[in-house]
Amino acid sequence: MTGQEFDIPARMYDAHVLVHEGKLSEADRAYQAILQQVPDDPRVNVAYAVFLQKTNKSEQAVDYYLTAAKASPSPLILNALGELLCQLGRPEEAMQSHRAALSLITTPTDPAYGESHFLLAIAARDMPDHATAIQSFSVALAHPASSPKARSEVNRYLADFRPDRYIEPLERLAMQVIQTGEINPVPLRPNVQALLAAKPTLQTILNRVDFTADDFKLLAGEMLLLFFLRECPMTDPGLESQLISLRSALARHLLADPENFEAAQPVAIALAQQCLLTEYAYQEQTDDHALVDQIEHLIEEATSDALGPMTGLVCCLACFRPLFGHPLQDKILTLGKEAKGPLFAALMERHLEHPLAEAEIARNIPTFGTIQAGVSEQVRAQYEESPYPRWNLVGRGTAGNFSDLLHAQLPYHDLPAEAELLETPRMLLAGCGTGRQCVLAADALAQADITALDLSRRSLSYAIRKCHNAGLENIEFMQADILSLKDWDRRFDIIESTGVLHHLADPMAGWRILTDLLETGGFMKIGLYSRSARSAIRDARNQIKQKGYTATLDDIRAYRAEILALPENAPEREILKSSDFYTLSACRDLVFHVQEHQFTIAEIQSALQMLGLRFLGFQFPSRWQRQRFLDQNHDPALLRDLERWADFEEAYPNAFGSMYVFWCLKI
Repeated sequence: MTGQEFDIPARMYDAHVLVHEGKLSEADRAYQAILQQVPDDPRVNVAYAVFLQKTNKSEQAVDYYLTAAKASPSPLILNALGELLCQLGRPEEAMQSHRAALSLITTPTDPAYGESHFLLAIAARDMPDHATAIQSFSVALAHPASSPKARSEVNRYLADFRPDRYIEPLERLAMQVIQTGEINPVPLRPNVQALLAAKPTLQTILNRVDFTADDFKLLAGEMLLLFFLRECPMTDPGLESQLISLRSALARHLLADPENFEAAQPVAIALAQQCLLTEYAYQEQTDDHALVDQIEHLIEEATSDALGPMTGLVCCLACFRPLFGHPLQDKILTLGKEAKGPLFAALMERHLEHPLAEAEIARNIPTFGTIQAGVSEQVRAQYEESPYPRWNLVGRGTAGNFSDLLHAQLPYHDLPAEAELLETPRMLLAGCGTGRQCVLAADALAQADITALDLSRRSLSYAIRKCHNAGLENIEFMQADILSLKDWDRRFDIIESTGVLHHLADPMAGWRILTDLLETGGFMKIGLYSRSARSAIRDARNQIKQKGYTATLDDIRAYRAEILALPENAPEREILKSSDFYTLSACRDLVFHVQEHQFTIAEIQSALQMLGLRFLGFQFPSRWQRQRFLDQNHDPALLRDLERWADFEEAYPNAFGSMYVFWCLKI
């Protein structure tokens, strides 16, 4: 019987109906019956391959894709085959399939061209074949058909790939994704720092003892370095030392020839933004104070017709001193209204306009209850002085439902049916800090009704401004102490409290109050310090106490300078591995905090049982922990076994990156 006599579409429709009705065995037999009649038909082979993938028989699906590709080679079939091969851990074969797909495409404007390069890049990444991955990611990123999904994968690739040498195409790829405007620089920071540290031409300049005007011009062309200086605190001790020297050199260059500072101004602006992000954590050199005095005097004496030199003076002053609250603030504000240029405007915005706006916002934040005396009041005072974390950019997500969010954060887990039911959830962010968590939650759950609270009005004002700038309107902010929420009449479907409970006087009391606010069948995300992973932090806190350092900004700077001056092999330098070391508020939160509790997995298990919460799974910032656990335990169901995780942490003490972050369900 030929394919024309045999009604293939009708038989395939029958098989599809069986799949839809959940009659998978009957559907399987139906597909096989069709294939007995038309074994080489590409439509049937592809449909059966897709069916096999959906029924966890992916290895068998390969042969049917191969048959379809042989009978009717097309980019669609070859890419589907390659994608499956990559998922099965066969990236070399996957690359061959995607290259075969590309060989069939005659024009680069074809949507399949971008898709094929995107899938080839994924397979090359998994090989790894970094040259091919970088080249194909670049093509996919530039292609309209593949660019949206390529952005997230390129960001992930840049965050995962640590270069051991300078790779110019990798720098170009990083700049390409930056120019799309969709980037969170923080996850990329360690690898970008490694790339820049290996760039010979850049290091030749940064390691100079005496900088020349030509050096500043060359640095103004280092776009990747300048972008990261403007957008996130850098966490490389060697780079910090170079930037301290560069800062002094810029000031000397300015004072020597203020009329010809324009070429160096992009560098000065980027460094000023970096110094603001670190909250002026850098130790000053011997003659820096005198340089600052001269700059301040020139600004004070400047007239309105000296606008050009004045902008350079302000840029350099902002490298050393906060402009907000400075005695020359009003004069600098007036200048900002007259000066031109987007980079200088951005400097004025962050250094002056944003803090002024936040001060106004703070006056109008509603409160609930009282801040309890003792630890709560001390913690509030700390975050009023040092709001944490101060963040700039964050990777914006796409709106979805809570089930999608939970699946993304807990892959390989069988999730409770309750997650599917939360279409318009009421959500509480308990201890929202400066609002990064608010943006992520509101982006992911556009239909949620979100309440965000924190002890610190200054942190809340930062959060409100950032959320307003992001166009997020589904968040209600208030100042409150978790320990004062006992009589609150609100209830929530989702509660998140990460990095908060361990700073309470009684973490279990706070956790119990939050559990009471959670509806039965509701979901809770908690973050608690790991005793195992924070051994270096405990050592640092003990050293700080022994040496008499206090939580003043000058003492935090002095402590940082002492650690940075130690020999490379000094055990105290272990603290440099924490990104929190590199800004004043984060360093204070890390090792100078007024209150810190640490936990074990066994203690978390006991607390969950006491509170009537069921453990759903740990969330990790990277993939290696979960993958290594599965490699050793094989069964995804064991991802919920806290005793197995305790054994895993014993083998890998830093597996949780200093904090356990996990989801649980109220039963």
